[in-house]
Amino acid sequence: MQSDAVRSYHRLFEAEEKPLLYTAPWWLDATCGAGGWEAVTRKAEDERVVAALPYHKTTIRGLSAMITPPLTQWVSLISSPDDPTISHQSLLTDLPKSAILDLCIKPDTELLYQNINLPVVLKYSFIIPGMESMDAVRSKYNEGLKRNLKQAEKNYSLQESDDIKVFPSLCEQTYLQRK
Repeated sequence: MQSDAVRSYHRLFEAEEKPLLYTAPWWLDATCGAGGWEAVTRKAEDERVVAALPYHKTTIRGLSAMITPPLTQWVSLISSPDDPTISHQSLLTDLPKSAILDLCIKPDTELLYQNINLPVVLKYSFIIPGMESMDAVRSKYNEGLKRNLKQAEKNYSLQESDDIKVFPSLCEQTYLQRK
């Protein structure tokens, strides 16, 4: 059963004009597993939820953790078009207590946390521009990756595909196997 915060997150997402992939509830369900993610929300004076920030709830070596969902570059704030003034900073203070907090926040977010005692660590993500062929991409692999791929080919078959519909099902199968 979904929490009130997750149901509110769904409503905010549906109202987004240009939603991002990593904010999609289906993406969070696929990468975290159904019920494996939560959202911290901010309410307006009229008790209407006006902003939400998703996170993956898990444990790491027995410690409670709130982390960026697997296979996800960053988490991103979604907010009501009526109240665009909410910041990541205000929502971070509302996160429940956890032993581990490791969230990668969308890079175009201003990180101004003067009044919060949180260490801010910048992590970088890269977008690889399209190349002429997969051989050109593979020629840039480091030795460790090449070795891992050769080892994987002994147990798995690799296929190139442009069908994006396959990706969510692979994610779902992976996380169902971990349960």
